[in-house]
Amino acid sequence: MERVSRSPGVTAARLSEWRDEFLATGEAALATREKDNRDLEIDRLRAKLGEVLLAKEPLESKIDVMESGRPLGRRRSKR
Repeated sequence: MERVSRSPGVTAARLSEWRDEFLATGEAALATREKDNRDLEIDRLRAKLGEVLLAKEPLESKIDVMESGRPLGRRRSKR
């Protein structure tokens, strides 16, 4: 590092800082790539999974009530 830093006239510590900044920026750039069709399909499937999980919750609570032997809530007439 010291030998390389002498050429531009900077300290080895400053050269090390530049390297670290460059690496961090490169990693961030890789994480922000454009979405392709596969990413869009993954997003769609995640949304669908969320919908299914939300619909499942009331059914699970009804199953718990039925398995415990308690009666389900009475339904009102639609008249």
